[in-house]
Amino acid sequence: MKKGVNPDVVRFPAEAVRQSVKRFPTPFFLYDERRLRENCRRFREAFRQYFPSFQPLFAVKANTNPDLLRIIFSEGFGADASSEPEAWIAAQLKAGGMYTGNYTTPGEFRYVMRLGNLLINLDDISMLPTLKQLGMPEFISFRVNPGISQGGMRSLFLAGPDAKYGVPAGQLLKPIVRRALWAPAVSGCMP
Repeated sequence: MKKGVNPDVVRFPAEAVRQSVKRFPTPFFLYDERRLRENCRRFREAFRQYFPSFQPLFAVKANTNPDLLRIIFSEGFGADASSEPEAWIAAQLKAGGMYTGNYTTPGEFRYVMRLGNLLINLDDISMLPTLKQLGMPEFISFRVNPGISQGGMRSLFLAGPDAKYGVPAGQLLKPIVRRALWAPAVSGCMP
């Protein structure tokens, strides 16, 4: 293993690779199910010790291999989907989780809502009228951009005031406050 690589974080199963090269055409992916399960449990429990109801979500776009996803979902993870195909995969594997689309069309919302396995998480407050027109889900959430960032590439804004992702915290409070003026109670979601 290369110097400076922490073997507790990165594991290179040299013998398994040697054996697999003899059996399978290259390139191929080699996964260690035991290690994957251990990592899922370690991650989940790191949060659950402080937040007992915490449910981690796995970004389906990171790896759509259904066998791998079955393992991850069986370890208590839900799906983090951001496209119709990702939502479909999650539904096929009977995974719950969350859908956060980018520039989501009414057709995409309709499709994901019809699947019924994922909560709707809005990336942009301007999507509220579309949801209202389609039939507001019982529960929605918002991806919040707190307006701070650190590091990264100049051309890629994943956080901070110029990011394309998330609702600025100040914008999010406006509809909740407006809703509170005529709703009997505000519970953090918009019915």
